[in-house]
Amino acid sequence: MRKIYRYELPVDGKTHALKMPLFYMKQGFRRVEAVRDDLIEFWIQTDHLENVTEGPYVHLFTALGTGHDVPDGAWILGTTGRTPSGLVWHLCEIDAIV
Repeated sequence: MRKIYRYELPVDGKTHALKMPLFYMKQGFRRVEAVRDDLIEFWIQTDHLENVTEGPYVHLFTALGTGHDVPDGAWILGTTGRTPSGLVWHLCEIDAIV
């Protein structure tokens, strides 16, 4: 069975550890939205037939502004629309699972 989960992430230039399924479906990555200038939210889809009894696992994420350096080992999963203040944020997952 597939499920959709929602997560929030502060936009503060730090790396944040979020507990989530080990293999969420990157092709099932749904959306990134700016809640306010300092907070984004995003949705993922996962197949719950795998690793149900293990985990959840910790994935590392950061939110960056346009023009900021993307950390080594990270890739952009999605981009928000422009906030009322004119800011645009990019959600990155850092390639490490704890």
